[in-house]
Amino acid sequence: MQERRATIRFGHLRRIHYCSSTHPFPRDGWLTNLSECGAGLLAKDSPQCGDSWTISLWLNGKDDGLTLTGRVQWIQPDALRGSWYWVGLEWLALEDSQRNRLEITLRHPPFMSNLRSWPRPPQFLSKNAVVCWLIAGLLGIGALGYGLQWPGLLRQENRYLFSELKRRDIHIAGLKDRQHKLQQELDHAQSRLAVTSEEVARLDWHTQSLERAMQQVKQDIKRVYAMNRALKHKHDQWRQLVREMAMQRAVLTAHSLDAAAVSLASSSRLSSNPTPDTSAASSEQVELYVHEPQAGR
Repeated sequence: MQERRATIRFGHLRRIHYCSSTHPFPRDGWLTNLSECGAGLLAKDSPQCGDSWTISLWLNGKDDGLTLTGRVQWIQPDALRGSWYWVGLEWLALEDSQRNRLEITLRHPPFMSNLRSWPRPPQFLSKNAVVCWLIAGLLGIGALGYGLQWPGLLRQENRYLFSELKRRDIHIAGLKDRQHKLQQELDHAQSRLAVTSEEVARLDWHTQSLERAMQQVKQDIKRVYAMNRALKHKHDQWRQLVREMAMQRAVLTAHSLDAAAVSLASSSRLSSNPTPDTSAASSEQVELYVHEPQAGR
């Protein structure tokens, strides 16, 4: 960082009080260097660049104090102390009395070690920096070892990828064979489905034919039942007629027997005075009557 003006800066360590626009209450700090244009401080607060700070320092005793106001120009954390910050101030417009006292203070023997540049914190290698450098070195060594092993790792990775590719190709070939078999089974199933559909259609046609035949058989059975009833009715009529004819025959037979009896009776009366011709005629009539019913039977 370059200076805005060429001034002589004197290094000096002195306890001070400071307050800022954000923290108006006085706080303890340390003055590390002083010049006509600014000062370097060591404070516990982390200000922002551009903040206004007011410091109070005692030069030749507690009664001889000097109060100055400046603007924060830079901030840098103190790696060694942790919570402390290096702060660089640039004085605002100073009064003549303040400027004279500041010049007298800078000529005092304790402020004789001069610095050429703008107030900067002392640069030294802290423990944290050493640890960081060690970690960086270890990481560099690890990266170098990994770089040396990189070709072997690449070859191993290539072999692994090649084996994976071969296994993938084998797996793809197996999947293709399985797909071909499944396609064949699907075609066979489709052909069987077509045959089954034809069989179902044929069975449906036969079923419809059987249904039509059953309807025809039912109609034939109905006709047979009707004919049977008609025949039964005729049979009953014929039986009734036969019974009536049998009754008529019996009546006729009874009448014939009565007539024959009458004829016999008359013949018996005539036989008491028979004549040769009359007796012969009577015997012929009796034989004729006797044989005629047997022939009719």
